[in-house]
Amino acid sequence: SIITGIASQKENNKVSIGMILGIVSIILTILLIIGLLFLLGFLKNEAKEIKEDFQINDITEDFYHEFVNPKEELADIKGYSWLADDKSILYLNEDNTYTWYLKDDDHDDNYYQGNFKTYKGEEAIKYIATELKEYGLTEEEQRKYFNDDEEQLNNYYLMILTCEKTKTDGKEESGTNNIAYYYGSYSNKTKRLEVTNISSKLKTGLTLNKKTNNIDV
Repeated sequence: SIITGIASQKENNKVSIGMILGIVSIILTILLIIGLLFLLGFLKNEAKEIKEDFQINDITEDFYHEFVNPKEELADIKGYSWLADDKSILYLNEDNTYTWYLKDDDHDDNYYQGNFKTYKGEEAIKYIATELKEYGLTEEEQRKYFNDDEEQLNNYYLMILTCEKTKTDGKEESGTNNIAYYYGSYSNKTKRLEVTNISSKLKTGLTLNKKTNNIDV
């Protein structure tokens, strides 16, 4: 507009509308850029103030563990529910009782229930190698599983589930006292406990779900 306006001014010896519009456009563009820079600076300051005011006490513990510090080390696997790869769910309560439901939306049928114990790290290795030596899993073989990974060793678990009650398709049975042994490592990164049944050798993944409150036990 300015270029054509100058040409028109030389030809007609007067200021053209195109030249005026060109100058106005440049002024508006400069004002828009200044306005955007001011807005970005304002938003940056607001974000900084919100961050400073956002204290850990103001958020839920679940949010903290999931988003603020997702790799925080888990102190113990009990006190949480665990979602299995087959969509069943295992509740490991603080009082060392457990219930393993076929479906989390149905706690009235199809479940195993009883007590459990856990061993961690070196204690788990030694217990398996000595108390469960009939399964042939020596200390050396267990340590090969870690591949010199210190985190895996620190989060290595033996879980002993003693089933005292079952219910399948509405039929309840008590006093079974069947014992199942599961061993494996928990990953702080993936929040999964990869376990193997020591007798059947079947493997399953258990994903950290949520805290329990001694549900239905």
